[in-house]
Amino acid sequence: MIKFLLFSDFHYCKGTYASTLNDLDIMLKKAKEEKVDFCFQCGDFSTDAINNLEAFDLYLNNKYDLPCYGVVGNHELEGGTDNTMELITPRLTNRPVNKPHPDASYWHTDVKNIRLIGLDSNHSFNPETKEWEHVPPGRTGARPGNTNVAHVHPVQMQWLKETLDEAQEKGLKAIIFTHHALSGAFNFNCGNGKEIRDLLENYKKTAVMCICGDLHMDAFTVVNKVAYFCITATRYLATETVPYPEDATFDLYELDENKNPVVVGKQSLSEIKHSNYRYSDRPMYAIVTIDDDGLLKIQGMKAQWICGIEYDATKERKYQNGVEIKDRTYKLNF
Repeated sequence: MIKFLLFSDFHYCKGTYASTLNDLDIMLKKAKEEKVDFCFQCGDFSTDAINNLEAFDLYLNNKYDLPCYGVVGNHELEGGTDNTMELITPRLTNRPVNKPHPDASYWHTDVKNIRLIGLDSNHSFNPETKEWEHVPPGRTGARPGNTNVAHVHPVQMQWLKETLDEAQEKGLKAIIFTHHALSGAFNFNCGNGKEIRDLLENYKKTAVMCICGDLHMDAFTVVNKVAYFCITATRYLATETVPYPEDATFDLYELDENKNPVVVGKQSLSEIKHSNYRYSDRPMYAIVTIDDDGLLKIQGMKAQWICGIEYDATKERKYQNGVEIKDRTYKLNF
C-alpha cells in the first residue's frame, strides 16, 4: 500500500494571494501525522518564485524529513524574467529521481510497487522557429503566436512510452502526474491529452491513474478504465469580485530559525494584488491511499469561504469552484 498527501495550486506569493507559509506547514504536519510515504504538489506552487523561495525551502527541506515531489505549473515563471526553469527544475523534488538528462523538468521514481511519473505539460510549438518551447520567464502561458499550447512535447512523449514500457516489464503500476488535465472530460485539458490517453491504452493494468491540478476544482472521472482525479487549489479557488469587509485580514507568517512559521503581522485582503479572488478559510488537500489490490481511497475535506461570504453555485461559470474535496473510493485496474 502507498499513502500520500496531495495538493495543488498553492500560488504562494507574498502580497499577491492569501496563501501563507502556515498553510504549507499545516499540510506537512498532517502528512507526518498520517505517516504518508510522500507529499505531492501538482503545479503552480508559487509565482514570482525567485522572491518567494522560502516556500520551496519549507516544502523540500521540511523538518519532518518527508519525501516531497512536484510538477511544473503554468504560473511558476510568472513575475519576471529572473524566474527561469533553471531555478524551478531543481526544486521539484527532495529525493533522487530518474530523468532523461539533468536539466529535464519531467521525471519518474518508484515508491514500493508504484511508479510515479511527473510530466511537464507546459510546452507549445513556435511556427516560426519550428521548435517546441516551454512557457517563457515572466509569462503564465505560451508565447503569443505559438500553437499546440499546453502540450507534452514529442521528445517527452517518447520518454513517457519508454518509462511505461519499463514499468510494465517490471510489473509496476504507474500514476501519471501533470498540471493540466489529461482526461478530456474537464474544462481545460492538456493540448495532446487524447494522444496520451491513446498511448495509455497500450498499458492496461500498468497505467492506472492520472492526477492533475490547474482547474481549481474537485473532479473525478474514469476513461477506458484509467482513473483521472483533478484536485482543487489549496486556497485560491475562484476569480470573481468579492465584497470583502474593509477590516478583513489574514495573518502573515515568516520562518524562524527552526523552520516554524511565526506570525509577523496582518495583511488586509483588500490590499493584496488579487484582493477580488475567492479563498477558502483553510488549506485544501487530500490524503490518497492505494492498497495492494488497487483499492483507491481519497480522503477529502470541507472548508468554508473566507469571511463566510457565500458562493452562488447556481451562477453559470467556466469553472464551478467549491470548498470541498469529496471522499471517494474506486477500484483501480490492477
